[in-house]
Amino acid sequence: MDTQDPNLEKMAALGRVTRSLIHDFNNSLASIMGHADFLIADLPEDSEQHAFASNIKKAAIQLQDTLHQIKAFARGEQDIPKPEDITGKHHPHHPRSILLVDDRAMVLNTIATMLQRHHHTVESASDGFAALDMIRENPKKYDLLITDYTMPDLNGRDLISEIRQDFKTIPIIIMSGDTQSLDALKKDRSLNNIYVLPKPIVAKDLDDMIALSQKNRK
Repeated sequence: MDTQDPNLEKMAALGRVTRSLIHDFNNSLASIMGHADFLIADLPEDSEQHAFASNIKKAAIQLQDTLHQIKAFARGEQDIPKPEDITGKHHPHHPRSILLVDDRAMVLNTIATMLQRHHHTVESASDGFAALDMIRENPKKYDLLITDYTMPDLNGRDLISEIRQDFKTIPIIIMSGDTQSLDALKKDRSLNNIYVLPKPIVAKDLDDMIALSQKNRK
């Protein structure tokens, strides 16, 4: 006899759909905010186009705030952390050789551009298996791996496990729009030299995380 509460099943299904939608929205916001930042940095501050780009960034931040509220409501949270509008100067650090992994082409290109504009050397892969092959073929080539968490076939968590079998010390930054997955990684004491970064990615946060990962590298 099936005793499962149908209301609980519906709530669980709604939670899964909500997490999936928030993840997709955050991926899109990563590209919108990233390209807005590129325009803000490149356009003259007194130009009309600079104002347009700034308004795009503000609208994206407002949407990000709404997503935080939806996510907090779905998780039953009382306090809602507001996203920070981070612009301006970035902390200086040495250029690095970085392997970037994300299955979304637009997100991959946006983050690669962020990194390249700060003089890092970037190679990219669209899935975890390709990233594994690239690291195994050139084990000393990369100073840092930056990977998405939610990917088909081999997700970010499994990619970390595979890499750690042979490469114990390479710093890894793992990105996701799903904060529950990131929270689980933060609590996993078996993971070494792993850093988590919520999407949408902004250049300042990415810069800070890269600097931290290199500072702590043993």
